[in-house]
Amino acid sequence: MPVPPIARPVAALAVRRGAKIGKQARSHAIGHRLRCVYFSVPIPSAMLGWQYRRKSFVMDRAPYDVKRCRAEWTQRTWRTPAGQTKDSYLSDVHLIKFRYDGFVTRILRGGSGMAVRRDLVFVLGMGRCGTSALTQVLALCGAHLPDDLLGASVGNPHGHFEPAEALALNSQFLAQFGLTWYDPTLRLQRDTTMNPLLREAFIVQIEAFLQRYADRPLLVIKEPRIAGLSEYWFEAARRGGWTIKVIVPVRHPIEVARSLAARDGIGHEFSFALWLKYTMLAEQVSRSVPRVFVGYAHLMADWKREVGRIATALDIRINRRRTKAVGAFLEQDMRHHVADAAQPIDNGLIAALYGWLIAACEDKAPNNGDIDRLRDIYFDTERLLRRSMDEQRRSDVPIVVERAQPRLPPLLDALINEFNEQGYLATNPDVRAAVVEGRHASGLEHWMTFGYNEGRRSA
Repeated sequence: MPVPPIARPVAALAVRRGAKIGKQARSHAIGHRLRCVYFSVPIPSAMLGWQYRRKSFVMDRAPYDVKRCRAEWTQRTWRTPAGQTKDSYLSDVHLIKFRYDGFVTRILRGGSGMAVRRDLVFVLGMGRCGTSALTQVLALCGAHLPDDLLGASVGNPHGHFEPAEALALNSQFLAQFGLTWYDPTLRLQRDTTMNPLLREAFIVQIEAFLQRYADRPLLVIKEPRIAGLSEYWFEAARRGGWTIKVIVPVRHPIEVARSLAARDGIGHEFSFALWLKYTMLAEQVSRSVPRVFVGYAHLMADWKREVGRIATALDIRINRRRTKAVGAFLEQDMRHHVADAAQPIDNGLIAALYGWLIAACEDKAPNNGDIDRLRDIYFDTERLLRRSMDEQRRSDVPIVVERAQPRLPPLLDALINEFNEQGYLATNPDVRAAVVEGRHASGLEHWMTFGYNEGRRSA
């Protein structure tokens, strides 16, 4: 590919200004095949097309305008785009990488006051929530995806758009604890003592995977298991110098349940438990990073608006002009198992959580206190669900999806409804006395263990 026209004058000025140029870079410059130059001189933004934000460089991905660049080089040497005469960018050592297609990709290593800008966007949340559609829309708008993506299947005729290697890494890690994506509990997150060596080995594997895409300024990764393994993925990303950002897709839980039933034959109650787990985890782990919630129905109705929301919330540069490509991809027949938006959800906890998520998708700034309360209810009931499943394991009954479902509905009745603790204790004085005496931790625990089988009402 042709060498960028800007390469030769940049090298020449760097030499005149006493810049430190590596031997390999010097030979490339002499042969007009500049690959990289070490600069210790200021670089004009008008030439290189950079924007300066808070001591970090955000790359302008627009291709060079050769005439404009040459004119500004001769007329506005060492001037900012606004015409100021001060030096705009000073650093000890800058390593600039040029690509032969006429794009400046990124700064590989920054000197003092410099920061690398590489965005890694995780699509987190429950599967079947439009994660594949959203990931491909971002790719069509200019974001990069990893290589070796999973292809199409009966459940996803357009493709899964998730890296096979990442899926294998996550699945192998979970298998060491006897777990899969179908586990509805938080056993790994809340009840497992992690071996430090095992943890470090997993992070190193992830870091090596991410390093292969270090030249991509905007990388999007979608793999459903990452929501439960974000601790390791986020740490690996930070070590690699990535800026972590999160998109949480949101879809009506009844639509998700119908989709899982069609693909895997899973009952609605089990699907609701999975939806609660991965949605709660995605909300919790994304609090410390830039994030945005995107409704699947909103994406299908007006993808340009949703892509604009993503770009604004995450401060990333994406192209919304790919109308034909995105429109052809987002065919209306992609959305199956449609549920009426006004269709009531009988389960109290799920209804409350879904309402909070929809408000977040519409940028209505929902109250964090509400989600904290819902999360506390979920954590308490999930612990009891986990205990019940452990007892079932000890009884030598195989725990697989098909066998677990008959036992789950009564447990999930408490898990996905807001259990009325005070009402239960008021109508059951013997239980209240047992709680006071310490024989039961709470009314909910009694109901999960004994009350349901005894026919007692949960409120």
